[in-house]
Amino acid sequence: RLARFLDHPAVDPHGHRIPTGMGASGELSDAPLVSFGPGQRVVVSRIDDQRAANVRELVMLGVLPGLQATIASKTISNIRLRAGKRSISLTASAALGVHCAAAHSSRSHRARAQHLHQKARV
Repeated sequence: RLARFLDHPAVDPHGHRIPTGMGASGELSDAPLVSFGPGQRVVVSRIDDQRAANVRELVMLGVLPGLQATIASKTISNIRLRAGKRSISLTASAALGVHCAAAHSSRSHRARAQHLHQKARV
């Protein structure tokens, strides 16, 4: 009943696929945030929720599925993102738990997030 009430979501709030009655849906085509370089535009597809401290940090910073950002800088200990007018600084350990897809400039932020969630249903 809950799935029906929520209109059968394909992913949970952290971006992980929710299995359907027919089993798991298709794989997401994303990569760890740390694999992208400065200047690249990304959209957050999911965050790992295994370490509560990292989840708290990411939630506090607003780094959640659907966030569109540009990697401003990257060092061994820190990744700095630009999301609109905001600058977000992530520790390396928190960044390891963020998975992203490359953003395409021709689509809106909302359309990108919807596209990622629809891909999870395939």
